[in-house]
Amino acid sequence: MTELSNPIYIKTIEILIKEFPLKTPYQLSFATLDKFISIQTAVSFSNHNEITTEVVPLLGYNEESEQIVLENLKTWTPVITGMSVENARAYIKEKIEQFPFSTSPLLTAIDLLEYPINGINQEDLSYVVPTSTESTAHFKSLLSDTKNVIKVKLTGNVETDTNGLNLVLDELKKYPNKIRFDANQAYNYESARMLFSYLIENQLENKVEYIEQPLPVGKENEMGLLRSEFDSIQIMLDESVVTINDLTLAEKNRIGFIKLKLFKQGGIQELISIAEAAHQKGIQVILGNGVATHISNKIENEIFVKNQHLFLNPLESNGFKKILN
Repeated sequence: MTELSNPIYIKTIEILIKEFPLKTPYQLSFATLDKFISIQTAVSFSNHNEITTEVVPLLGYNEESEQIVLENLKTWTPVITGMSVENARAYIKEKIEQFPFSTSPLLTAIDLLEYPINGINQEDLSYVVPTSTESTAHFKSLLSDTKNVIKVKLTGNVETDTNGLNLVLDELKKYPNKIRFDANQAYNYESARMLFSYLIENQLENKVEYIEQPLPVGKENEMGLLRSEFDSIQIMLDESVVTINDLTLAEKNRIGFIKLKLFKQGGIQELISIAEAAHQKGIQVILGNGVATHISNKIENEIFVKNQHLFLNPLESNGFKKILN
């Protein structure tokens, strides 16, 4: 934050919980969601700004449940109320590595004082289109539109996933769509090897943009072994990358893609800093959260528009499109 002669301070913080029903259930390897639960912080500042930000906890993605996020926010907000924004940010920033989701709404609210949102039209942007290996008809319909980049949520069961891919194999080979496979840490090393082998045996390497986080956090060296054995298939780190220091995990293991999202990195400052560092290292960055509302997706999409050289298209900050209007 820029030092000011008359520092801005935090006047009040209100914690809100809102539910957003989804148009259709959203399938992940560890859960099926029928709603997003948005924990919001409405922060008022001494310069008369009032900013509302959010986090949508996702237990299974990391270890921060709704209860943990709420407990953290209720503990921290009395401490930083009355603090200058510089001191408040420094206090919360120290907690990113342990509690990235919990810190995100507070850090983002402070950052928005210097990073205003200009009201971009999110519908003008390009987004990845989600499906799963179990949604055969939907998968086929997406492939028929060759403009789509498709994000396929894997189940973690290699037999289920390869059987599902067998049902769309002809279409996969017929159409030129790129596929992003997302495992959300669901595989172990041997089952991941089976999946990678399946893709190569069926000559699908050119279809795969990357496999996202095939193994759990802490198994980055094993993901490096997968990269060495299956050199033609790229891997992306998502859950493994929280702070800028985690980029070493990608470098060490020849992993060329990372995923960033506002909830996971802390605030706007951290997200942009990690993206810039990755760009300098030649690591490609995907931006966006599919489990979020318009509140945080709009911020991610604004970051993309202002820093397009740092990120790959299409975006994944499309959670708002899943919500029932």
